[in-house]
Amino acid sequence: MFAWAGGHFTDKPNQNDMTSAMIAAVSGADTVNAFAQAGGRFTDWQNTLGYTAGIAAVISGPETVKAFTRAGGRFDAKQDHHGRTAALWAITRSDVGWPNARMELHFPKHTLGGGLVNDGDAAMLTFLAGKGTFDDHQDGSGRTAAMLAIENGAKAITTFEKAGGRFTDQEDKGGRTAEEHAAASTPDRISAFVAAGGRFTIHLDSRGSSSEMVVAMTDDPSRIPAYSEAGGLFTDHKYERGWTSEMLASNRSGWFLDSLSSKGITDQVVLAQLRQRFAQRDIEAAKAYRAAIGRQGGIRHVD
Repeated sequence: MFAWAGGHFTDKPNQNDMTSAMIAAVSGADTVNAFAQAGGRFTDWQNTLGYTAGIAAVISGPETVKAFTRAGGRFDAKQDHHGRTAALWAITRSDVGWPNARMELHFPKHTLGGGLVNDGDAAMLTFLAGKGTFDDHQDGSGRTAAMLAIENGAKAITTFEKAGGRFTDQEDKGGRTAEEHAAASTPDRISAFVAAGGRFTIHLDSRGSSSEMVVAMTDDPSRIPAYSEAGGLFTDHKYERGWTSEMLASNRSGWFLDSLSSKGITDQVVLAQLRQRFAQRDIEAAKAYRAAIGRQGGIRHVD
């Protein structure tokens, strides 16, 4: 009716700093289709928070991405205030910030429950079909598409690799590389990371940590055999305060006690709670570590 009556859509934003194209994108595939049929078009206009209609479409989900590209929408490398591009949002599992992106984009209230954005690889596949690409860009927290794929899950890792994505030594703001993100994930993602061309090495990040240290300190001992079977090696390298991976795997409580002691914290109740908390974990991790050392034919000497 609006177009029939001679109206036309522009990039002039409303009081929420949203254009008609952005409103269509956050409203879903059906609204995008109706918007396009009424003569609306998608441009690269950004609001004051850096969001574009393309970013909004990707956050809205795979069906909206399909409708967006059918309507002539294109993806570019423009960044929102999180430093994220449409490509990074296509691979993002969980929303970020508070208020989060969907709140800032004024998504319909019934879509705001939970923190999931694009779980799995469905949005990635539709983004790629719309001629989107993944690169080594880092968002405001330093995370790359590779890191976000690892956070998302095994399917996302596999799709990322098939799309030409690569795992680099880039570090996020916390100093972690994609390799370390993989080591800190789950056994299925560890396997997918290696199958997708990732490698576990003895590379030390800028903090002096490594994937070996990350997996040795894990709360989940099942990561140790997964890491070992994926080619990760355990060495005699001495990390902070002289702790080796063997010490970290078998005595996580001791690591925390040592760390607290170095800071002058000697509360006996706190120390007892730590010992109790990690007691079973330390037993299981020590057993898994010994099996991993047997699998690699002895500990690797590096120092």
